[in-house]
Amino acid sequence: MKKLSLKNSDNLTVDEAFADFKGHCRIKNLSGETIKLYQYQFNIFHRFFKIRIPKVDTK
Repeated sequence: MKKLSLKNSDNLTVDEAFADFKGHCRIKNLSGETIKLYQYQFNIFHRFFKIRIPKVDTK
């Protein structure tokens, strides 16, 4: 099985990485229900991440 590689970027956000991952899922022809489940699980992770990790101002 080929390993998933993401865009080589220092500024890749979690949302961008997940969007890239969903694109790979579609390329692999995974069912829509599987992708919906991944989206549901990502939403849970995203809510947890936002609560636990304070936003850092980089200005």
